Amino acid sequence: DNTFGFYGCATSKTHRAINYPVILSGGKNLGFRHGSHLHFGDNIPMSNLFVTIANQFGRPTDAFADSTGDITEVLG
Repeated sequence: DNTFGFYGCATSKTHRAINYPVILSGGKNLGFRHGSHLHFGDNIPMSNLFVTIANQFGRPTDAFADSTGDITEVLG
């Protein structure tokens, strides 16, 4: 499956992108892992997820906003 869905909520009084619920679906042929629930600490910026998605879509990206790297746990 090359279809990928991203759904998330980004509401915060402090405008810090931490602890947001996000759903990733599809994209098995793109290397995304299915059937899991992951929790990351507050020190992992959401922009790391955007870097990972861009890299899996064939758009090599080292950084985006305040990213610190990839989130390899979403890959299978």
